[in-house]
Amino acid sequence: MYITRIETNIRTPGGVTYDDLSPKVFITGPNGAGKTSIMNAIELALTGEAHDLGGRDKAKTAAVLEGLIPDGEDRAYAYISLSNGTTAHWEMERGKRPSRATHGSVVKTYFLQPEVQAALTGSKATTLRFLGRYFLSADWRQIGQEPNLGTWSTVATDLPLNERLLTVEEAARKSASSHASEARALAAALDQLGGTDVPEKTIMASAIVTLVKFQLKHSLTSCGVCGSDVTLKQLTERGHKAQELVGEATFSGHIAALQNAHALAVHRTTEAKKVAAHCLEMLEVLINSRQKFITTEINRHRAAKIPPISFKMEKSRIVFGFDSKEFHPMVSGAEYILLSTALGAAAAGQLPFSALKVITTPDKALDFESLTALLKALKGVPDTVGSFIVQSPIQPRGRPSTVWTRIKLSPSKPQVDGPLAALPW
Repeated sequence: MYITRIETNIRTPGGVTYDDLSPKVFITGPNGAGKTSIMNAIELALTGEAHDLGGRDKAKTAAVLEGLIPDGEDRAYAYISLSNGTTAHWEMERGKRPSRATHGSVVKTYFLQPEVQAALTGSKATTLRFLGRYFLSADWRQIGQEPNLGTWSTVATDLPLNERLLTVEEAARKSASSHASEARALAAALDQLGGTDVPEKTIMASAIVTLVKFQLKHSLTSCGVCGSDVTLKQLTERGHKAQELVGEATFSGHIAALQNAHALAVHRTTEAKKVAAHCLEMLEVLINSRQKFITTEINRHRAAKIPPISFKMEKSRIVFGFDSKEFHPMVSGAEYILLSTALGAAAAGQLPFSALKVITTPDKALDFESLTALLKALKGVPDTVGSFIVQSPIQPRGRPSTVWTRIKLSPSKPQVDGPLAALPW
């Protein structure tokens, strides 16, 4: 499954078409020639979002995307054709919301590079989710224990353990966020009503006063708290004692209800956070048990220019780097691109054959030697893995492999290679 055709006018008046694409595409051209526009077109048609747009990490709102419409035109569009005959279409008219549609077989799409970059630079939790999603496949080893998921134990029981942990962790994380927002709103309401500092025993005493008054009014001689038989005199005494605890405090039963709701929201927030943290702990155990497999898969796609790739678990993050005689975190921009591409290719190789996997590279920090090493490393990746799209303002020296299709761009004339602007090397 790979991309065979791209048709778009994103930031390109009159539009361009790139046809007969192979699974490996190399886009070259100077700054401003339109390399990022092609990447935007691919991602918008397949996912409805665009990364690296106007300095934003991710953009999908109409206000931001309207900037993609070429000057003098009323709409922007992107059409993508896949090797199985499926087409994906994204379109946006000026002043309207964008629309997206897919025609043909339903294809699950993985636009991997944004996830890879988040895994390399994000929190430990982000990296654990990425590795757990793509590298804990069906053959991972059991760890000899069942996850302690509490009230979430019935969620996603039909999934493999790694997918179940990811599903429950996401649900628990969203639940914790929702209940935390609820707790903040209730705390604000209590603060406005002056009920934030009312002790719990005062609220209970107030409830007893209300109950006793009701019993005396209706001459009820059974205690509403403990159920024992009492005289009206005893009820009256209990009411006086409770009133002494309440004192001159003025608050309604609504405050008691709000306090109870706030306490419940805080409790549910805490419990959901515990479940989410437990799921991540279990994922970490699984990933540690599979670290050798993961590093082997990544290094299968490593460029010969860099040392073997490895990663280390730390308290607050997972660090990727190079492991020759000792572990060294990555430092240079070129090494980051080579590592991220290898990680994306390794992740794509774990996904189902029927899925569409798109692996891209950032447009920066590659010299002739690094670019040649990257193309050579990706040359051996089977075409069945997915679409590899490398973009660079420079072209490699020598005679590149014919497995690549080149899109050569120019700021003034995008179709410099003929009517299709995409030719095999």
